[in-house]
Amino acid sequence: MTNLADFDRSLADFLADGPATAPEAPVIAAMAHARTTPRRPDLLRAFRADVMAPRRGRPLGLRPALLLGLLALLAALIGVAVIGSRPQGPSIVAPPDPTPSPSPSSPPSPFASPSGGPTGSATTGGPPVPLGSPAVPPIHVALLASGGNATSVDVVDESGLLTTAVSGLAAEGASVDAFDATNDTPTTLRLAWLGSPCDTVHRLTIDPTLTVLTLDRPLCGGDSIGVDRTLLLTFSRPVDATSLNTSLRAGRGGVDMPTWTAAAPDSAGNRYDLTLADPGYLVDSLEGSYDPAVEAGGAGPTGIQLVRTDAFTFRLIWLAPACATSPALSIDSSGDHWQVASAPCASSAADVLRMVDVRLREDRATVPAVEAVTAP
Repeated sequence: MTNLADFDRSLADFLADGPATAPEAPVIAAMAHARTTPRRPDLLRAFRADVMAPRRGRPLGLRPALLLGLLALLAALIGVAVIGSRPQGPSIVAPPDPTPSPSPSSPPSPFASPSGGPTGSATTGGPPVPLGSPAVPPIHVALLASGGNATSVDVVDESGLLTTAVSGLAAEGASVDAFDATNDTPTTLRLAWLGSPCDTVHRLTIDPTLTVLTLDRPLCGGDSIGVDRTLLLTFSRPVDATSLNTSLRAGRGGVDMPTWTAAAPDSAGNRYDLTLADPGYLVDSLEGSYDPAVEAGGAGPTGIQLVRTDAFTFRLIWLAPACATSPALSIDSSGDHWQVASAPCASSAADVLRMVDVRLREDRATVPAVEAVTAP
């Protein structure tokens, strides 16, 4: 500490002895040079700190350059945040394979007939849906019938609750009323109705509420022996047979059913079953028969003809293959055109002669046109 104090004292004495002002000539020269020499512009002057200015006026005590840098950094951070928060554009996904995947195989029909029991078969399909009903495919059930007659019922289930439909055992005689429903189990109904051998086609409609069961069948001509028909229906929930409203309708239109059926023998002594579609309700009765006195030529040059037997009755005579055992006769609503359609079949036997008597409700002045065709 003593050495520093002596040095300061000696320096002060030296400066006290020296000149107190600068030489005049150099000062004048320096000022003249400053006035005559231009200075370069300072582009960053506004951002340079004035070392002589007091610090009180600076915001937050920061230099302008530093403040500008902080503002730039803040703006960059805000930009990154805004861009990052925007929703992403749609992802690019490879287009699906245009080759469709194989669909799983359809499950077996729930209407298949159980094995081992004396029941009829049940298959999907059948005739078209009746007019005015929902698009419910009917279930075709082959009914067991005495005498070997081909008999069936198409079940239209509008409730969606039917799981199986099979034929019951065939029985001769008339042991039931027109149409009965009883419970075999809480979920199984036994339907039985009185029929005849010429009743070969039926249609059962189950309404959407599973409370109304309607059985349709054509009017029948040619047989009078009563026989029982039985159908077993199983549902996915219990059904009380005593609460059902059942009805049997014969010969009504609008349900895609023929209005008449008739069973008759042909010239070879074999049975065939004829159905008649009569949308105009012109027919009063249909009777199948065979008259041996009528020879093959009685079918006329085209193999089919109508012969008037009285004012109201026409006899339809035609030749057909013996194997075509389910011909269908249709009469248009005006009654002017009749047509017999037979399913295609191949048989080595000669054609047989068939005839039915059709009685109309009103007499006709002219004989209708008639033709025989092969059903598609």
